[in-house]
Amino acid sequence: MGSQTDLDHESGRKFRMLQPSQWTDYFLYFTVDEFELDVLASELEAIKPNVRDMLMFSYHAGGHDSTKRKIHLIYLMISLGIAYHFENEIEKTLAHA
Repeated sequence: MGSQTDLDHESGRKFRMLQPSQWTDYFLYFTVDEFELDVLASELEAIKPNVRDMLMFSYHAGGHDSTKRKIHLIYLMISLGIAYHFENEIEKTLAHA
């Protein structure tokens, strides 16, 4: 019943209506060029070995600066949305960091 009182407390909140977005539905609809996606996929496949080498080189190097570089590289990979391609290498690197 404690959760019921929490829900009652939360339902008493007053919400302010937000302004309409200036973007409206501009980003909801766009055309996808299959050829462009194929080019991007092939470019990604081409750079995978380079990125893997960069990560494994950082893995074998020692020192404080190397650990910072590893974390930064992994952060960039996550930010770019490509980290899932290198999950095993990232796990090995973090296990030895």
